[in-house]
Amino acid sequence: MKKSSTIFKYTTVIFILLPVIIVFSCKDLGLLGVIENRALEYEWKKGDVIYTGDILDENFGRSVAVEGNWAIVGANQHSSWRGAIYFLYKGSGGWVRKTKHTISGGSIGAQFGSAVSISGNYAAASAPYEGGGSVYIYKLDTSSNTWSQIHEITKPGDAPESGDDFGYSIFLNNTTIYISAPSDNHTNGSNNFEGTIFIHGKDTGGTDSWGMINSITSGNISNAEKFGSSISVYRDYVLAGAPGASSDTGSSYLYERAGNNWNFVTALVGTGISPGDEYGNACAISGDTALIAAFKDNIIYVFEYNKGSWIEKAAIQTEDYYDDTDLFGSSLAFSGNLLIVGARDYGEPDDIGAVYFFRKTTYGWLEFPFYTNNTTSNHDYLGYHVALDDNTALVGAINKENYTNYTGSVYFFNYVRKEEK
Repeated sequence: MKKSSTIFKYTTVIFILLPVIIVFSCKDLGLLGVIENRALEYEWKKGDVIYTGDILDENFGRSVAVEGNWAIVGANQHSSWRGAIYFLYKGSGGWVRKTKHTISGGSIGAQFGSAVSISGNYAAASAPYEGGGSVYIYKLDTSSNTWSQIHEITKPGDAPESGDDFGYSIFLNNTTIYISAPSDNHTNGSNNFEGTIFIHGKDTGGTDSWGMINSITSGNISNAEKFGSSISVYRDYVLAGAPGASSDTGSSYLYERAGNNWNFVTALVGTGISPGDEYGNACAISGDTALIAAFKDNIIYVFEYNKGSWIEKAAIQTEDYYDDTDLFGSSLAFSGNLLIVGARDYGEPDDIGAVYFFRKTTYGWLEFPFYTNNTTSNHDYLGYHVALDDNTALVGAINKENYTNYTGSVYFFNYVRKEEK
């Protein structure tokens, strides 16, 4: 784990706030670091663990999303990489598998379920390699409590290419969906992989037509920038990662919606990033805070909106690491003041994976005990993808061994008072 003085310079300060002691660190860029406190009123408690029920390799947990009593899980390796998605439901007895969906006539290698998203009574799942890429919209029938596919979105504009990765990342925000094609070429016939985010609306072009509203590009015609490899949306803000920019140094871009236009606000670029860090591989935005991961360097950069500007405020690392190849920040989810971080390669060379929990406070970022499987099973990749809704976290472990096959699992965690055990 790199401990760069340009990222973290520690000046330890101890505040005694009876009955607990909070230790935090000052950083060059301001008073925010990682607070260490193991005696808190709240904790993250592991809840239900869900398997696919199938017996073949699945990659179950490749993508995850959760909202309210519903969750959706992608298994893009199902049936020779055709892919599948599973809807999970939380009833009185906890989380259970509800339904499984595949795409009719799906091609070998389509990888349906590579990305999933859920918002209200709508859900979405992508198949980036089904032809030129497709995204499928599902709607909840509240009377029967079942989900049905209602629409397919394909890449608009020039002839779709299978290498565009249309649907690599998706984000459903109410009735607007953001779909990335990070390998999209802005010039036909080129192989620059600049990347594009396509924005579609439920009633654009007609009721339930899910037509295209607009598209976003970074404005940088840079080879292999892979703009849109990660997407996060909060109200009118759209945050997009471009981990391939500048020889895989990476970058991230912030946009704000104004009607049917998305205007560039600023580039959020972490101090000290360097070639190979792949900054922007994962990102999240909520309220006045944006987070961008540089998972090859095991660091998450924190930006906050203050007096009209987005300012870099902190860089989050963890002391609970295995080695420099953990890929801390390979996935992240942020909502309110809670942050979940995946480190899918934790435990190299066994790649068991781990998930880390943080809470934003007035004094900095509080780190809770992290979770990893205490098992002899190798290559679980716990933390491959994470999702967060209110006090519920969902974590994928795509290679978790079940029934003697590596089908994958998902883990629910709940943020509760300690006395609620």
